[in-house]
Amino acid sequence: QIAEYDRLAFEKEYLLQKSVENEEDRREQYKNSLRAKEERGTASYYEIILGAQDWTDLLSRFDFVRDVMNYDESVYNALVDARTTAEKARAALEETEAEKEASGEKLSEKQAELNDLVAQADGYIAGLEGDLDSYMELTAERDTAENALFTRLEDLAAETERMRSISSTGTVIWPSEDSRYVSNGFGGHTHPVFGAYSVHYGIDIAAAYGTRVMAVDGGIVVEAGYDSACGNYVLITHGNGVHTFYANLSKLSVASGDTVSQGTVIGLVGSTGVSTTPHLFFQTIRGGARVNPLEFYSNYELSPSA
Repeated sequence: QIAEYDRLAFEKEYLLQKSVENEEDRREQYKNSLRAKEERGTASYYEIILGAQDWTDLLSRFDFVRDVMNYDESVYNALVDARTTAEKARAALEETEAEKEASGEKLSEKQAELNDLVAQADGYIAGLEGDLDSYMELTAERDTAENALFTRLEDLAAETERMRSISSTGTVIWPSEDSRYVSNGFGGHTHPVFGAYSVHYGIDIAAAYGTRVMAVDGGIVVEAGYDSACGNYVLITHGNGVHTFYANLSKLSVASGDTVSQGTVIGLVGSTGVSTTPHLFFQTIRGGARVNPLEFYSNYELSPSA
């Protein structure tokens, strides 16, 4: 915009210069005309007319005088026109300069706003980088704690199977009473903001705080307790190397060693442990491996980002 105003100003300055030069030429021409008129004087016109020899000569002298007067008038009018043109050119140049200055002020304001936005963006990026570091540390801590807990509970579940008789139906029901919305699926995931990769060995079922959580099948509560990563949790063994794990609960309704039936309320949905919103973390273990719980269900809704 500034460059365009500079170009326009250059053109109008050139036109102004030419107009001023033209005005000076016309003024000089008009001065010469006045000087000649002054030298002639009004009496010279009378002398020209009165010096006619006959009627035809008189008319011819009248035409001559009229042409001289018309010329004087045209010189004056040309000067006036040149002056008017120069004034318009000067006004146009001043207007362009004013518009350029106003535009420059607006652009300066926009530049200042842009600088603020860039500073905000830099701060946001720095915050994201800090959050990424925190997220990676938290994820590593959670994975380490979760793996340690899994190893210990798997050994404990196997011992429970050997020591006690377990009654189960061999079928499963959905663990959350009111919600079938899976907000986070099983397997590897890339974080939508940080881009960090992590593995999720279960599913997250989004549900309202306090929603009842049920045992998917009959079995024995291997352990009900609290862990910094998983929050309040319950591990149930159903026999034949099949276990289910429920975590992030707000409240536990069973204790370690309890016998439960399919549908027994074992706790309430919460957001304990490493969690940001109320949900149920649900995990299925078969033969010592964590498998996708959704393989055993069909009536659920999966989030597009899951």
